[in-house]
Amino acid sequence: MAGKTKCWEILVDALNQLNAEKKEENKNGKGEITYQAVKYEIINPKAVSIDELFGYMDETGTQWVDGVLSTVLKRQC
Repeated sequence: MAGKTKCWEILVDALNQLNAEKKEENKNGKGEITYQAVKYEIINPKAVSIDELFGYMDETGTQWVDGVLSTVLKRQC
């Protein structure tokens, strides 16, 4: 109850609003966008095991199985 979630939500909203304003100003194609739009996904690390969170080598030891974090990072990039 310290307001951590509200802090990052406000920052996300502010950056997205600045990005939208810059896009509106630069409709004619001149200038550059200085604020990137922010996308986020909420992950509950307590809901999965460590292997499911980070990834692991399969039983044979030859194949890597992606975890939740690596999957989300790939999708975000």
